[in-house]
Amino acid sequence: TRCSTAIFGCAVIFLWSVANLFFLSQFDGNRTAARADSRESEHREKTISKFYPQILMTPPARCTVDAWSWPYETDCKELAKSLHDLNPAVDKVYKKTLTDPSFIMNIYHPSKDGVSKRIWEDGCWECHHIKTLLYPIILAFLDIGGNIGMWSLSPAAANYRTITIEHLPDNYERFCWSVSKNSFHNRPHLIKLDVEGHELMALVGATQFL
Repeated sequence: TRCSTAIFGCAVIFLWSVANLFFLSQFDGNRTAARADSRESEHREKTISKFYPQILMTPPARCTVDAWSWPYETDCKELAKSLHDLNPAVDKVYKKTLTDPSFIMNIYHPSKDGVSKRIWEDGCWECHHIKTLLYPIILAFLDIGGNIGMWSLSPAAANYRTITIEHLPDNYERFCWSVSKNSFHNRPHLIKLDVEGHELMALVGATQFL
């Protein structure tokens, strides 16, 4: 009987020890995972702040375009002036749009570009969408992949602030010629970047701004 009691006691102690070790390992595992998540979050914030420091430093309620577009925003007025100084005789094709309100748009030669051909012949690109574009705008219009600016310049002509993301030099040069021709300088914001890879982080601040 004494032997059985001793064996039973040893078994209870053994099982209690195993249970303790299991729960301690679970606790340590959770704590390690929490530390890893914390390190990952800290690393992400440092990465964002390295490329776009103003995003983290500007409270959402006080965000401006500058808080998230830096350092990619293009000064269209300066770019148009520089291009003119470089080649005053550069061949530019302009077309007055049939949008409401209308504006003058710099386009490619109609024989070389499908979008420009439609603008040249119809007075706009995707006219049926442009007609209803302005009604839902509250604060600003964000255009990702702006091309030569039909969708962005239409709200700008109606006195809305626009944010356009475009990475092709030929496109944003024409965009800037249009901005300069219409004196839209205080409304459109042209962001030069290709929306892929780490540059996607430039859009993080857009949710704060909009």
